[in-house]
Amino acid sequence: MDGPKLGMDLNWIEDFRTLVETRSFSLSARRRSISQSAFSKRIRSLEQVFGGELVQRKHLPVTLTPLGEQLYRDSEAIVESVRLALENAAQLEGKGQNEVMFSSASSLAQSFYPQWITRKKALMPEIIPLMLSSRSWSEDGIALQQGQVDFFLSYCSPEIPTVFDRPEFDFRVLGLEQIIPVSAPNANGREPLFSLDREGIEPMPYLARLPGSYIGHMVDLLIERLHPPTVRAFAGTNGENLLGLLIHGNGVSWMPQNRIGEQLAKGTLLPAGSERWQLSVEVRLYRRARRERPIVEKFWNSISQRGDEFPDRTI
Repeated sequence: MDGPKLGMDLNWIEDFRTLVETRSFSLSARRRSISQSAFSKRIRSLEQVFGGELVQRKHLPVTLTPLGEQLYRDSEAIVESVRLALENAAQLEGKGQNEVMFSSASSLAQSFYPQWITRKKALMPEIIPLMLSSRSWSEDGIALQQGQVDFFLSYCSPEIPTVFDRPEFDFRVLGLEQIIPVSAPNANGREPLFSLDREGIEPMPYLARLPGSYIGHMVDLLIERLHPPTVRAFAGTNGENLLGLLIHGNGVSWMPQNRIGEQLAKGTLLPAGSERWQLSVEVRLYRRARRERPIVEKFWNSISQRGDEFPDRTI
């Protein structure tokens, strides 16, 4: 190939970093929401810019050439410098200096976040919280690593590794949450339509989460360990997709207790199993382990380190 050339699309750098993360062209293309052929062309274009091959395509998983390894080391500075330049430009225009960007697990965005951030804003009225839609865990990790968001709010169990268990991330535990199995009530309204504690019953319909859900992964491990009498009947990307199906009596599923407090209080959902079927998880707030904008640092320093940020229970 020819020597390095000036001029490139910065998206190609993001493509390359995703490829290093996944070591797969097909998975990287899905994460970047483009076709695999388009993704491959963009990597080729980047190679033309830098004058040599960046990856060994004959190896599976994909490995880096020496040039690719060097570019990956340099690319963090490229991405960071562009991010800082954009932030500086926004602040010069009087925009964004008090904005704090959040991404969150969907259930926490519905239950925990509104009450929590309302209390925080009362203490720090200058902040402008922005909540973005969460994607998969791996994509949320990339977004936080690259500074697309300032904080990621999520459930976590210390026993189950995540993409955030790396030195470049820091976290604080905000509180504890119980993930409990629930079902709609039966005809008398006093007992669950489906119960994991009943013996000698036919397998009951299970409302599952699709791959990429952290709660779904924890529940799958629980099911593998305890072998409840369930059969997969419905699936959704997260608990919010399953809540209506649960209320209409379509099966049993596991939900964060704080998210369904209103339904439990009204009796439209009932616990569908004893404590052995429950999961205890931490509610964590993740950030990058580095110095950030003053408003981000101020917000971080306002967070209690005692794990008592969780709002009062609904029930």
